[in-house]
Amino acid sequence: MVLATLYRCQDCWHASPLGSPSCLQCQGTRLEQTEHRVWGWLGVQRYLHQRDYGIDFYRSGRKILTRDKRLFYFAEDSEDVLEYPVDPPAKGRLVGEIHCDHVPVNFTYTAFDYNSPEWRGVVHAIRGPGPLAPLRAQKLGFAPNTSPLATLVGAFRRNDPGLRCLIPGDGVRALHEDAATWAERFHKGDPAYQSDEAWYDAALRHDTPTPATTVVDDRIDLAHLDPEDLSDLVHRLYMNLHDDPAEGPRELIGTGAATTVFRERHPSGERWVLQTRRSQHVVPLETVHALAGQMLDVQAVRGILVTTGWFGASSRAFAARSGCIDLVDGRALKSLLHEHLGIEARLRLKRLPPEWDVGDLA
Repeated sequence: MVLATLYRCQDCWHASPLGSPSCLQCQGTRLEQTEHRVWGWLGVQRYLHQRDYGIDFYRSGRKILTRDKRLFYFAEDSEDVLEYPVDPPAKGRLVGEIHCDHVPVNFTYTAFDYNSPEWRGVVHAIRGPGPLAPLRAQKLGFAPNTSPLATLVGAFRRNDPGLRCLIPGDGVRALHEDAATWAERFHKGDPAYQSDEAWYDAALRHDTPTPATTVVDDRIDLAHLDPEDLSDLVHRLYMNLHDDPAEGPRELIGTGAATTVFRERHPSGERWVLQTRRSQHVVPLETVHALAGQMLDVQAVRGILVTTGWFGASSRAFAARSGCIDLVDGRALKSLLHEHLGIEARLRLKRLPPEWDVGDLA
């Protein structure tokens, strides 16, 4: 993010506005155009901690501030009010790395000049001019805060267990201590904890408890069903959807994941292709392309691709452009099975798909 573009004097290093004929400080003419630029990232670590959170600030590759928390405060009535963390437990997990090479530092390179306009510009870019909390901002007459830090605080201010806040849980309570222990194993290089899978799975299990933690669940888990059994179940579903003899399939060709369905249409039959894909992830666009190729090969007028996972925007757009491909994702399959076959099913996926609710899995 570029905050300003100006001249920098190569003799005294003083900044002057663009268009200045000479340095405002030393009157030198060796002026070079430069940018006041802020770059880096903000994020959410996998565990809560009383001290181990905050933002690292760098100048010219050198770390000046480590796990700094001053941007989590807002000056109100000459008093610094803490805005994060405030929800119990009073521990944080927002972290970041910000580079601001243009901000002046003290002689020992241990602090920035916090009264300088350069530092105030950085603060404004990261956390905005007003409070992070919407209600406090409204009360004090500030516009809604859409800064990067305010957006992150708004999404992860609470520490409720489950996928909504990405907090591990056991179906009853949050597992903050377990998450901290996993973090220690991560920092020690334990291969089992280098990815976020343990944290994510624990958050998912809280929202969709397993039979070991609740009553016995005899519903079909579509995402872990044998591929052939899943294909048979989908075939049965579509036979039921078209149970009128005049409209229903006349002949079935193929086995397993790909079934070609001939539908009676006088004076000639129309050929449909029905495919089933068991998946716990997004279905690749290439799979949808392959269905279109098979339809062309067998001269089918319609293709149906059913999955236990989900489809990306590119796949949905391709299907819409074709006008002859239907995409049925896992939650739609669950609904169809319940409505037409009376079968209660669930989906144990590794992650919650975009635009889905937790209830779509249960």
